[in-house]
Amino acid sequence: MEASFRHRGFGRPLMLETLTAARKACYKQVSLTVHPENPALYLYEKCGFKKFGLRNGYHLMVASVA
Repeated sequence: MEASFRHRGFGRPLMLETLTAARKACYKQVSLTVHPENPALYLYEKCGFKKFGLRNGYHLMVASVA
């Protein structure tokens, strides 16, 4: 991510809106992968993602949207 956009409060509202859109589209869950050292890991957890396992050294995270 472009450094000028970090720590400005854009990530959480964007992620929550994405999860809302997934719910409206009748998805039951959303997944993503994130490097273990990526500071966004905390943001994803705050948005409801839980670590599900490792995939090629990256955390597989899943959020229920149903």
